[in-house]
Amino acid sequence: MHGNVSEWVEDDYFDNYRQLPEDGTAYEHLPRFTMKVTRGGSFLSSPDSSRSASRAPMEASTRFSTIGFRVAANQMTEFVLGE
Repeated sequence: MHGNVSEWVEDDYFDNYRQLPEDGTAYEHLPRFTMKVTRGGSFLSSPDSSRSASRAPMEASTRFSTIGFRVAANQMTEFVLGE
């Protein structure tokens, strides 16, 4: 997945990991910040920025062809076709 687009994540941007939730939920501030986090690098990024651990602050309204998102579910759900 490295090198396609940087990924928007749900976390608000903080410059450190103090008070990071231990349960894996998003790192949020209430009221929500306008600075969000992008992770990884895009096809235009340097190799150092193309690591999944690489993160950068971005204004939530920012739009570039080098930033995208991944659709994900919180849990698997069971369903039956036709019902």
